[in-house]
Amino acid sequence: EVVRRAIESIGDQARRAVIRDLGQNADSRHASRLLVVFEKLGQPGDEEIVAQYLNSSEGSLIIPAARCLAQFGRLEQSSRLLVPLLGDSSTHVRFAAVWALAGILARESRKPLDAELEAKIRPLLSDPLPQIMYQAAETMRIISNEDSKIPLPLKPDR
Repeated sequence: EVVRRAIESIGDQARRAVIRDLGQNADSRHASRLLVVFEKLGQPGDEEIVAQYLNSSEGSLIIPAARCLAQFGRLEQSSRLLVPLLGDSSTHVRFAAVWALAGILARESRKPLDAELEAKIRPLLSDPLPQIMYQAAETMRIISNEDSKIPLPLKPDR
């Protein structure tokens, strides 16, 4: 955390260095650390830098790459990269993809009803994992521009 904050304080010079290292196909452990830093340094327009990691077979790279897009990705470019992950066999990857889309949609000033995106997210409303189901419902709420949050179930009595 200390190193990440120090790198962030350097600014654009650090951003360029991280981009350079991400482009050199670093080993997965190093790349996953770089993606955590890039989450704070990336800017709109940097979506393609993380695209190669979203196409990885390793969740340890896909998840931080999705988090990057949630922070700085633009909807059009990011949805093209994230939508294929909504059907991934890994629950962690599916969750990261739908969570990142919610973050992007919430951040964007215009939130038009996007029927195609909604159709891609809708199957997750029946996902066996409750966290994915609720995140999908929250993402649908953002797409439909509703003000009220989807209520989570109450904790069962013992």
